[in-house]
Amino acid sequence: MALKFATAYPARVERLMLIASGGLADVNRHYLKKASAAEEAGEELTFDEDVTGGVAIPKEILDFLNLILASYNPISVPLPVFSGEALEKLTMPVLYVAGEADDLLDTQAGEAAVRAHIPQAEIHLLPGVGHMIPNPSVWMLPFLANH
Repeated sequence: MALKFATAYPARVERLMLIASGGLADVNRHYLKKASAAEEAGEELTFDEDVTGGVAIPKEILDFLNLILASYNPISVPLPVFSGEALEKLTMPVLYVAGEADDLLDTQAGEAAVRAHIPQAEIHLLPGVGHMIPNPSVWMLPFLANH
């Protein structure tokens, strides 16, 4: 949603943080197949090691996330991807943080889109990290302090 607003109204955005953000590249086909199969079988998807990238998440947080997911229709169709032309409207400081092991998003393609069309972006592609970015404030707070 922030990316959509920022590309539509760039003059109204001072800085933009994209943390495990969609809209930069296609959703991983593996995830779409998994979500579609679960939907067809009437099963619920859960947060697991595929989503967390093996990062240890406290049980209470996983339980809470799974409670949210139980009331949520997961993505089972491709999402729109912003064009290079749209991304080039982002002239404000931009922070992009994503996990290399993201089961949901093609973060390598997302990183390539950011590098190609948002040259001023600060990019952190985290090895061994999934869609769930642990402690994103490590990158967010310095970014906010510097911009």
